[in-house]
Amino acid sequence: MASIIKPLEDEIKTKSSYWVKIRNRLYISILNNSINSIVNTIIQKKINEM
Repeated sequence: MASIIKPLEDEIKTKSSYWVKIRNRLYISILNNSINSIVNTIIQKKINEM
C-alpha cells in the first residue's frame, strides 16, 4: 500500500497544480477507505463464522 501512496504524496509535495494535489488526495482517500472496507468485511465474515 505504501508503494502506491508514497508517489502520490510526493507529487502533492512537489507539484504546484491544485488539480494534481486535489486528485491525489482523493486517490489516497479512496484507497484508504477501500482497504478499511475490505478489512471490515473480512473481520465481519470471520466473526459470523464463529
